[in-house]
Amino acid sequence: MPATEPKSHHFVQKAYLDSFSDPQPRKRSAEPFLSVYSPKKEVRYQTTKECATENYFYCFDNGGVRSFEVEHAIADLENHSLPLLVRAQQGALPASDQARLSLAGYIALAATRTPTAMSIFNQVAINAQVNALREIANVPGKLEAILRECETESGERIDPDEERRKLKAGKMRAVITERDWSLRCMFEETLRMQSRLVKMDWTLIRAKGAFFLTSDFPVLLSNPLQSGHVHKGVESADFLFPISRDTCLAGGTGFGREDLVVTDAAQVRNINLALIKRADRFVFSPFRAPYVQQKLDQSFEVREASKVSDVIQL
Repeated sequence: MPATEPKSHHFVQKAYLDSFSDPQPRKRSAEPFLSVYSPKKEVRYQTTKECATENYFYCFDNGGVRSFEVEHAIADLENHSLPLLVRAQQGALPASDQARLSLAGYIALAATRTPTAMSIFNQVAINAQVNALREIANVPGKLEAILRECETESGERIDPDEERRKLKAGKMRAVITERDWSLRCMFEETLRMQSRLVKMDWTLIRAKGAFFLTSDFPVLLSNPLQSGHVHKGVESADFLFPISRDTCLAGGTGFGREDLVVTDAAQVRNINLALIKRADRFVFSPFRAPYVQQKLDQSFEVREASKVSDVIQL
């Protein structure tokens, strides 16, 4: 492998995480630090360089050679979008249609580039394949019709009862083995989401007397604050995306075109709770507070209790 290629890939951009760093770091270093929460573990203090990484996360096998094509593409998109993100952090939403489309792409990619998003893509495909197999095994006449087509092509007689017995003989565990397929899904979903986000009204929410946090699954979608008490109109947001410890971007079709609203500490906490609930393995925070760990542990317990076995019986 070329020595110039990175081994450790950020699935949440480091420059983005830098914007959530502790304003009063507990360690003497030029590196920005975060408080990192994970379910049922002690909170730890890490540099943003150490956070949200997996080795060769965006790599796939290309003819026996590890390809860094996706990692390079994401880096290019980040470099193009970062100035727009910085301006939004400073309180200025994109002025042109092209700039707005670019920032919408950054938000969409932030939602689709994570391990959690990859797991969702993979599970949707697995469910579709398993349901197709269940239909073949359990719907009267389905297997027979398929075998008749095979017999027409091959001329070989196949016993439907024997094939059905084989299909239903044991249990299986389905997995996606083609990494390039999952990465292709990531880009396809990014484009779909980008086209939706760019059509929404956007508002910047500025925190007063408190800080926003973020996570390893940082974009909240689908009316995330249904039961929340935030600035009038923002409670109907279709997406929330914290872009720094001071600012959160909200988008939707149900509220006005105010460029900037200010929220108090109670409202910021409410948004943070929604963000924590969305998190998978990690919450990245510029502060430490007991409610962060409590909410993360609670959400983890709910997810674990609702998990369905990945062992499949047809």
